[in-house]
Amino acid sequence: MKLLLLISVALLGSVNCACPASLEADVVLLLDTSTAVDKSSYDSLSNTLVQSLGSCNISAHGVSETGVRLAVIDVPGDSWMTPLVTASFSTITSTNLLQKSLANAWPDPQFDPPQATGQTLLSQAVNTANSDNFRNQGYRSSETNHLIIYVTTSSSPNQDAITAAQTVRSSNSYGFLALSYNGNGANTNALTSFVGGANCLLSANNQNDLNGLGDQLLNLINQASQNGGKYC
Repeated sequence: MKLLLLISVALLGSVNCACPASLEADVVLLLDTSTAVDKSSYDSLSNTLVQSLGSCNISAHGVSETGVRLAVIDVPGDSWMTPLVTASFSTITSTNLLQKSLANAWPDPQFDPPQATGQTLLSQAVNTANSDNFRNQGYRSSETNHLIIYVTTSSSPNQDAITAAQTVRSSNSYGFLALSYNGNGANTNALTSFVGGANCLLSANNQNDLNGLGDQLLNLINQASQNGGKYC
């Protein structure tokens, strides 16, 4: 996708998050960019991710063996045919690069196909995150805290995606969380099945609630760093 230079991110409300300085985790963001997600909602979700994960000690493969490593996979609508790796564990070394990676995942109307419906590519995205090729770019086998976060509005994972996530969880390769904004409960059951339990689903139906999810997200990641990487 076309590289965008992100000069600034509009802060949509106040989000006060503080990541523990010693936190270590490998985190993959699966971003729903189908027609279910409008630009305003995407920006709100991106802001929450930047304000929470961006407060961590961000590192990358080849830079440091400590800190939080972040990767981004774009999960577009069905007609795009394949998920797209926007950033590997070797790419993001700062909050600024996290902002750029999130911006780059959004379809550019000058260079990319239009947004499309559906999220049948989610199962492929899960399998991509767990593939040898992807993991060889910075997944730390010495680290127990590995996490995939699915970020969406109202999309519901289908059975293929749920099965793929169950397989990955069973192998202890990653835990799962989901962040849903303005889903209004319609996708709660499917997302709960996808992540493996209700405690791993973070949902908000307005901006104020979304602002509070950053701290919840960091708390869950921090808890997993102390219990051997267990989420749900």
